[in-house]
Amino acid sequence: MYSRILASLPIIILVLMMPITVSQPLSTTKPLWFYPMPAYDIAISNDGAMVAVASNGVYVYNQDGDLLWHWPADSSVYVTSIDMTGDGDVIVAAIYNSSEPSYRIVFWKNAGSLSGTPDPDWISSNIGSIIGPEALAVSDNGNYVVAVGTGNGMYFWNNTLSIPSGSFDVFPDYTDFRSPDPLEFTDISSDGMVIVVAGLGTIIEYLNLPITTSPTTYQDWIECYVKGLDLSNDGSVFAYTCYCIEEDSGSSYVVYMDAFERSILWVSVRLGGEASALDMSEDGEHIVVSTNVQGGSAYSVYVFHNASEKEGYYMPRGFNELKEPDIGTNLVPEYVVPDYNFTDFDYPEDNIFDVSISNNGGTIAFGTGRSVYILNEKLELHSVYHGTDYTVSYIVKVSGNGRYVATCGDRLDSVYYFRGIWPVVGGEIIHYIVSITDNLWLPIVGAVLALGILLPLVKRFKRS
Repeated sequence: MYSRILASLPIIILVLMMPITVSQPLSTTKPLWFYPMPAYDIAISNDGAMVAVASNGVYVYNQDGDLLWHWPADSSVYVTSIDMTGDGDVIVAAIYNSSEPSYRIVFWKNAGSLSGTPDPDWISSNIGSIIGPEALAVSDNGNYVVAVGTGNGMYFWNNTLSIPSGSFDVFPDYTDFRSPDPLEFTDISSDGMVIVVAGLGTIIEYLNLPITTSPTTYQDWIECYVKGLDLSNDGSVFAYTCYCIEEDSGSSYVVYMDAFERSILWVSVRLGGEASALDMSEDGEHIVVSTNVQGGSAYSVYVFHNASEKEGYYMPRGFNELKEPDIGTNLVPEYVVPDYNFTDFDYPEDNIFDVSISNNGGTIAFGTGRSVYILNEKLELHSVYHGTDYTVSYIVKVSGNGRYVATCGDRLDSVYYFRGIWPVVGGEIIHYIVSITDNLWLPIVGAVLALGILLPLVKRFKRS
């Protein structure tokens, strides 16, 4: 009898654990911390150790949710956009002061070592236009800042680390108002030598601004609406997504371009839905883009890996001397197909507002207002969080190392901080075990209870 009970013990424990395990799916997560507060934009350092929030002032937290510093003390300005360098050492923000009224850029260096309510190192002149969440960027070396407004202006500040501390009304070193369309997006290379701006149907590229006030510029007019833009860290390539109104319906595409040669490397196949956001890894190799059904509801999230290896798939429709279609000699598809698309939304009626990807493409996150979805390097759903209202994920940012995800709502909402993807190598395995036990504590308790019930029975039968 004793041997039979021991033999059946694992099966009994498994049966007792099964309903508990099913009720705690591994794909469900919860924030490490969150704060109800106004939030218009958010930025996160590469290691996830610093989170900067654009609110009624600038608020900077560490990865434990502790407030490191904020400015101004009286929360008298609205911060409409925020960005930081990968190491978190420089923070730049766009502010609106309703008492003047004015629109300015504020800049902090040594941001990671500040505390209290530190004044900015410098404050720009009034640029007269609101700067949105995708319209402000600082180079990764912290020495160059670019902004575009809801108007037609592009503003560039050079040698920003050398501007004397306490400077006020700092004018841009370069401005440009050639765009026929309001500008909404911008990005800058780590050395500031390449800048790309876009809005509606206009894309403009600026080369060599750190060394000349007469940069090389390229301007394209496209018959589509730009919905997202990103530049590789070295400035060699950039990608944008656009929505084109065609005869039968609208279509979205991803365009991948050589920034130096000004040539299209490839164009994606027609993507379903209306594009809403795009992000690209720092090396320019991994791209994520989201689309929605026109008029509302999520359509899909598309992923393109190894983007540079797809070069050559795009062949323009030209004609040779015989007026025959020139298809070239390389018989490859004209348009690039995504490597993956995600459509398994728990609330498909919600729009996808933002997407983000880690530096190596191994962590992808996207937000639908009330939900956050996180994919791992295998493009599997790693975790998902559903809030009770639409105050969770209008803005989504993945840390460069992919281990943390910061999100925020659109206005009077909340700031959330999640665990992302932790690699299981070396000493980091401890963090992975902690992550797993967050979801397995109920099965573990069930196993302990089962043992507590069965061991006395085993002893009783053994005595008999």
